[in-house]
Amino acid sequence: MEPLSVLPVYVGMTRNPLSRSFEGAASLARALRRLLTPRTAVVATGDLVHYGRGYDVEERVRTMPTDVEALRAFFAREVEGTLRLALEDRDYEAAFARSEQVLRSDQRHLLPVLAELLGTGAGSSVLEFELSDYAPILEVEPPCLVASALVALAPPR
Repeated sequence: MEPLSVLPVYVGMTRNPLSRSFEGAASLARALRRLLTPRTAVVATGDLVHYGRGYDVEERVRTMPTDVEALRAFFAREVEGTLRLALEDRDYEAAFARSEQVLRSDQRHLLPVLAELLGTGAGSSVLEFELSDYAPILEVEPPCLVASALVALAPPR
């Protein structure tokens, strides 16, 4: 079997902070679309959630649930809502704001690119979602959580 070809693409800022335009995301999607075939798989990596000490202000940590399962359920709902905003509603500004303020997500600039690549009517399915404890890694007091997730994005049917 022939090895798969891989084209790594680093996605930086795709939202203009002054105009709040996502033309950078649309432009990148147009450029990438020319490279895709029906047999192309697009794989995106990055943390969907950063939460707790090391990522948030102490006031937010105090007002959130302390139970990890409650936090997992909260952030899973927020991720699903953010994906819906970007992919189904095409409300990139609301998805960006939620990604930045609630999720502290690495995906905030990438999500509009993926939505543009997939097209109107795209969907998503969160296949796996757990929170990993990063407190020992970052040497901070708990909670310090990062989402470990597997999400399938699908073009319109």
